[in-house]
Amino acid sequence: MLSLWYILLFVVLISGYRENTKDQTTTRANTLFDDADDIQRQLNNEAHDKMMYGKPKAVWILHFPTEYPNGHTTPWSRHAREFNVTQFEEAFRKKIKTTRQPLVLYGKWECCHQPVVYGGAAHSRRYLFHSITLRWPSEHRIGGVMYPLESQVIHISAEHKTLEDAIRATPHDAQAILGIVNFYKFSNKTQHGLEEILHVAKTSRDIDVSMPPKPLAYLNPPLKEYAGYQGSLTMPPCSENILWLVRARALPVTRKMMDIVYNRISEPALRGTFIRQPQPLNDRKVYYFQ
Repeated sequence: MLSLWYILLFVVLISGYRENTKDQTTTRANTLFDDADDIQRQLNNEAHDKMMYGKPKAVWILHFPTEYPNGHTTPWSRHAREFNVTQFEEAFRKKIKTTRQPLVLYGKWECCHQPVVYGGAAHSRRYLFHSITLRWPSEHRIGGVMYPLESQVIHISAEHKTLEDAIRATPHDAQAILGIVNFYKFSNKTQHGLEEILHVAKTSRDIDVSMPPKPLAYLNPPLKEYAGYQGSLTMPPCSENILWLVRARALPVTRKMMDIVYNRISEPALRGTFIRQPQPLNDRKVYYFQ
């Protein structure tokens, strides 16, 4: 009787192991337009197996498409410097430049009201807002998979007057520029700031157009969790003097809104033409802040 109980317990344990390690995604190959949730479940399963049986130094179960090999990641940062954003409540006049791809948004403030970011991965250095660029598909990846859309919020160190000045400072200033990366995954709604940008852009293709004043946080919500790494610009001259801060949770966008991007804003023949391919980390470290 005792042996029978041991056999029954062993069968239950084996059954539970198979259930936990079963792949939850479909058998078809992942494509650009797969739901991010399907991709995330696959990554979660792989991370679970590594934690249970591989015991890696660091496992990333994140919701943004940036490829971070285990050998280059560091333990999660705790009690780190707070990342601060000031004057995000100030409304500003916005102008959108709608070229075929990408789409760039600029803002205009009085000099004393321009948004400033500092702290966290940026230490005490202050960076002033420059522009927001939308790129489709995303240029950062996770596990080789791209998300449908990425926004890059570019800031310039207060020590430099223009983006060109910051780029020229590359030889002696490795962090003259700061970029905040937001990723968008398919959902049943669209982040309100992105929705407004795309609705304006689709009616003004190939011309510059202004938008109603809104706070910058309307377009770029404050960061709570993010990863930081030293990188390079994704546009020419691709200077290696930018600190990238990558949002840890993707923002929502509907498939209908992405159809507008592909069919009304960009040329189908040029799709993906202006996307820079991923670059090797080359022993650079990636830090996670929460």
